Amino acid sequence: MILYSELPAGRTRQVASDLLMLVWTVVWIRIGAALDNTVMGLAAPGREIADAGTSLENNLRAAGDKVSNIPLVGDDVRSPFDRAGGAGAALRGAGEAQANAVDLLATFLGVTIAAIPIVLLLGLWLPRRVRFVRRATAARRLVRSDAGMDLFAFRALTRRPMAQLLRVHDDPAGAWRDGDPAAVRTLAELELAATGLKLPRAW
Repeated sequence: MILYSELPAGRTRQVASDLLMLVWTVVWIRIGAALDNTVMGLAAPGREIADAGTSLENNLRAAGDKVSNIPLVGDDVRSPFDRAGGAGAALRGAGEAQANAVDLLATFLGVTIAAIPIVLLLGLWLPRRVRFVRRATAARRLVRSDAGMDLFAFRALTRRPMAQLLRVHDDPAGAWRDGDPAAVRTLAELELAATGLKLPRAW
């Protein structure tokens, strides 16, 4: 598998784009995490309400347990404490619900704010990298074949700009048909360079 161009300029551009993608991803993950932490701070009042409700419930139920030991009237006196303790439980539930809602919102906002720009750049970067890897890997296999040089020279005739072809030979197609070694080699080199590969030393 060919991951990077064998040509210095092409390899430099690819490494730079990979680093840009990495830095972009890290920056937006950190921004998302910072937003998550900021929004999570809004859950503090809900947690305080939940703690207050828990404390109120426990204290009232403990008081109810104590007054229930009063002879004859203990059970009647305990009922208001139990009802008030139930109100404390409801307060705790409301506080927990508020804190949980803020937690969910913080997670959603953090993930969304990070994911959108990452996915957008990934949509531009990844297809190009995949295309290069597939094209260069296939070209490397063809280079090793017996007819590799001739094949790449022919592809150059059909794919390279006219100005490039004329710099190779005044009649590049005729030189290819005649099997001119220098022209065929230069044409193959042009096509390989466009793919990101160097001309093999064995050629």
